[in-house]
Amino acid sequence: MYLQSLELSNFRSFPTGRFEFSPEVNIFYGPNASGKTNLLEAIYMLSSLRSFRTHLLRDMIRWEDSQAYIRGVIQTRTRRHSSYGETEKGKYLPEENEERPPVKKIAVRIEPHARV
Repeated sequence: MYLQSLELSNFRSFPTGRFEFSPEVNIFYGPNASGKTNLLEAIYMLSSLRSFRTHLLRDMIRWEDSQAYIRGVIQTRTRRHSSYGETEKGKYLPEENEERPPVKKIAVRIEPHARV
């Protein structure tokens, strides 16, 4: 299982942001104060519904905004999917199996006066 994508809105220093991740290794790099820790905090918040930096939800909302959003798509293991097609005589026959990865979507809305 891995985080396939992450979308941020008004979270810390990100007015908006969309990130795609690899199932292998992901490296975040950049100059100081570019948002690397904010990105890690968003991932942590999405998975645990807590921040590792603060207990105040207001601190995670971008300055002068009223709420923040974190949305993620989680890719779980792939599985075989069986599909059936109709023949001319109305019978259903199995078609070729195809890989269909199960996907879960998760979203968190952060409001300044909400309680954790």
